[in-house]
Amino acid sequence: MAFQTQQNMRPQDWSAQATSRIAGPQTLSGRHVLRAVLERMGFGLK
Repeated sequence: MAFQTQQNMRPQDWSAQATSRIAGPQTLSGRHVLRAVLERMGFGLK
């Protein structure tokens, strides 16, 4: 939370912040299709 305070951000528990980022496709901001996009671009992923 020190970083959040330093950046004048609202202090938030890390688990709440992480959970809000993966709540569903609407909150993923395109991250849910990132693997498919990278594979189409020729990046070999394991």
